[in-house]
Amino acid sequence: MPGLETIVDDLAVAVYVCDGAGRIVLFNAAAKALWGREPDFGRDRWCGAWRVHGPDGRTLQPEELPLRELALAPRSSVRRDLVVERGDGTRRSVLCEPRVYLDERGAVSALLGVLTDVTAARQAERARHEAEQLL
Repeated sequence: MPGLETIVDDLAVAVYVCDGAGRIVLFNAAAKALWGREPDFGRDRWCGAWRVHGPDGRTLQPEELPLRELALAPRSSVRRDLVVERGDGTRRSVLCEPRVYLDERGAVSALLGVLTDVTAARQAERARHEAEQLL
């Protein structure tokens, strides 16, 4: 049976884990491909993308990133549409589904980021909307 890291690495969606302080401690191959880079363990926090933008195109500040918000106010998962930007300027639309894990005292022990690349679906929606506007 393959190890857990092998199984996580084979997932088609980007998955990464941060410790309670937001340091990235684990990520899979899909996350690395989505971000266009390999995060620096112990330095990169909350997300491995070069930049993260809201659906309106505004660049999010570190305190606005979903995992950071969840660490400050632990609650059930909140799905968010985001755009991740790579160092080369290319952008991918993603659906972010963060999760928080609390220890026995209720303190944040880990955060899970699951990023599903929905770029093709968003492009198709825009094309359909533009076609409808022409008609």
